[in-house]
Amino acid sequence: MSAHQNRLKDIFHGVLPKEGTPEYERIVELHNQRMANNPKIKKELKTNFEKANKTAFIQNINGIDLGMDNEIRHFLREFNSRLLSLGLRSMPLMFNILEAFFIYDKKIMYFELLEEEDYLLSFFDFTNYIVSEAFDGNIESIKDSLEKDVIFNYNVGADINQITFKSQDGAEYVISGVSIVRRENEVTILFQAGEITDTESATKNLPGFDQLNLKKGIKPNDKYKLEAVRLNQDPNLWKSLIICRVDLDSETIDGRYIAKDVGQAFNIITDELSGTLQEGEHFKEENREAYMNHLRDIEKYNPIFELAKMVLHLPTYYTFFEDEILDEVHDTGYKEIARSPLKKKEYNIVDNKFKKHTRILYILNRNNKFSPDRVSVRDENFKIETAGYWKTLTPDEFGTDKKGKQITGKTWVETTTSYFESKTDTLIVSDKKKKVYGGPILDIFMS
Repeated sequence: MSAHQNRLKDIFHGVLPKEGTPEYERIVELHNQRMANNPKIKKELKTNFEKANKTAFIQNINGIDLGMDNEIRHFLREFNSRLLSLGLRSMPLMFNILEAFFIYDKKIMYFELLEEEDYLLSFFDFTNYIVSEAFDGNIESIKDSLEKDVIFNYNVGADINQITFKSQDGAEYVISGVSIVRRENEVTILFQAGEITDTESATKNLPGFDQLNLKKGIKPNDKYKLEAVRLNQDPNLWKSLIICRVDLDSETIDGRYIAKDVGQAFNIITDELSGTLQEGEHFKEENREAYMNHLRDIEKYNPIFELAKMVLHLPTYYTFFEDEILDEVHDTGYKEIARSPLKKKEYNIVDNKFKKHTRILYILNRNNKFSPDRVSVRDENFKIETAGYWKTLTPDEFGTDKKGKQITGKTWVETTTSYFESKTDTLIVSDKKKKVYGGPILDIFMS
């Protein structure tokens, strides 16, 4: 049994039976009797509920407030809200892959967000490292540098719109960040991406809320509307999450998810079989068509999953250039609470480890240019063409000139039409346990 399956088994061990069944009614009746006969249990449960709620609030505001830590905190709120109001059986499909970012505290019924480290980088610089002689692509270096049970949040800097990735059906994406967490021998990778499209038109073509496959008891939040959610408020970027689970021992990708944000929910496709089944349902012949449709659709995103193999080397990249890393201290939302003795006292019940006053952002922006006309990464299908223009900044801002030197009041912006074009015979991920590392060569072209 995999580490992921073991965690799920432990989380759902002893879960309340399905509502409406005789066993459910029997256990609820026993619980109510215990509460009536033992006031101490009632008091303890009330204390645990308060601690869970207040811990969730503190963890929600103790991030660095950038793209990736905010994305993970969306699921911190979602999972704990469902848990405390509807129970474990209400967990969404995304929980099956994103549970790796959390630890379940059964005593207080709370999903605790793992410890985090926050980074800011240039994707151009990172790709330059990947294709350099310094990079060996050794899987052992991943195991050595990727610490267990820590979330690594990598936010892409100013070049977010300068590198794009094409899926096989022509859809084009930008990557704004990636979060990586290792649990035992498994690594879960979460990309925050944007599909380049007209979000207004995409919104008009969305199915109605009643057509979304939601669990019983889940209703739309009036705070959100059904729409193709914009990434970074850009009307031409439809926010999407691209997620996979990598087994470092078998060197395989064991689960793939594409989740398009439609405001009140996510439209999800996945190659994990449970994604096509309802609760308690076993795979039947009538499920085959839905599952095969998922498999067909998710294959279109293989270029992005190829990228997932590259980002496993981000910790190694930071280690290699550690002398060039800049540390930037950011205040958290909790620091404001800590300034007030009364507000601070209100959260005495929360463990001190969650009360982060500041976070450190590790910045690595080497301002490098690709020097050769052609360098190899994986397959002959990663092309980059660059041009540029000057962008005016405010007087208190600084940028870089064409040579990468700091300059105040303006910055040189490279425009890029880079893309992946993946072929069937270059695909590495599959249900046949093909290798994740190695494979055909992929070239980068520059002009």
